Amino acid sequence: MIIIDAGHGGKDPGCIGKNGTREKDVVLSVAKRLRSKLDDAGFKTYMTRRDDTYLKLAERAEYAEQKKGDLFISLHANANPSRSVKGFSIYTLSEKASDEEAKKLAESENAADKIGVDGFTEFERDIRAALSSLQQHAVAEMSEEYANGCARAFRANKVEAQPGPSVRHAPFAVLRSTVPGALIELGHLSNASEEKLLKNADHQNRLVAAI
Repeated sequence: MIIIDAGHGGKDPGCIGKNGTREKDVVLSVAKRLRSKLDDAGFKTYMTRRDDTYLKLAERAEYAEQKKGDLFISLHANANPSRSVKGFSIYTLSEKASDEEAKKLAESENAADKIGVDGFTEFERDIRAALSSLQQHAVAEMSEEYANGCARAFRANKVEAQPGPSVRHAPFAVLRSTVPGALIELGHLSNASEEKLLKNADHQNRLVAAI
């Protein structure tokens, strides 16, 4: 049972490239391709959103819990103040970020909930319960195992990696559940060449094959 989460959506466009490419559109396109590929391979899949809908991060995590998913994959595209930076990166949940860049990215992604009015108040008790479960080694290890395997598959499929470690850790709100999962930054919309790639159907299929 795979839960596919296309990041952002609705009134939250996510990153916007120099040529106007919106993160929410790119990741939804990749999510739909991924679902089709997984369905064909015999997996059971659900998507947190199938259209241009805004969802709070807690709702996405809760959805994975409700469906009793075996793996949660959250798809995103990155941005960097330096337009020369490009490449994929993959993140798993940790209360302490692996590096300053991972910390800033988590803060940026978590800020998406500030668009809504009530944030995490209704979900707080469940979040605490989920976090205690995440202390179990099995869930953490499965998340790490998937993230490392996915990173290897990206490199094998000739997808460029962001400088530094391919797999990092940070306190992403969307990953706060008892379901093993990873947040995948497919590339950088702030880089002109990668913005063009991320819109390309062949490249999206290459990403899906790796995931």
